[in-house]
Amino acid sequence: MRKLGDNAIPFKFDFPENDPPSVTLQPGSDDQGSPLGVEYELKLFIADNKEEKPHRRNSVSMAIRKLQYYQPRPMVRQPSTIGSKGFVLSPSKLQLEVTLDKGYYFHGDKIAVQMVVTWPSTISTRKTNSPKSRNFKINS
Repeated sequence: MRKLGDNAIPFKFDFPENDPPSVTLQPGSDDQGSPLGVEYELKLFIADNKEEKPHRRNSVSMAIRKLQYYQPRPMVRQPSTIGSKGFVLSPSKLQLEVTLDKGYYFHGDKIAVQMVVTWPSTISTRKTNSPKSRNFKINS
């Protein structure tokens, strides 16, 4: 504080506990627009009164990244989901089970997905297709 002078005022900033960590989702090669995500910026300015608006000359801004620490622990079960679809003239339902190889992924990790399709029917299947999708559900 001595380097900053007599008019320097120390302050402390705490993130609320329920705020999500900083994350940026970069657009893919087919997507248009800027990256999406959660970003935080702390902006301080000097003013003579409360009604005065900040200007570039009297303000300072700083980007802040809120990080989340992950401590590995043994997984009880692998993340999975099951879906089923019934058809009009079929007595049984088509069942799809999708399982991930682990519960947490870091930037650059490959995501291995195991799919099991069950359809106890006498109707034969000619073609199957599993397109890649970029849909995300982020729970905090």
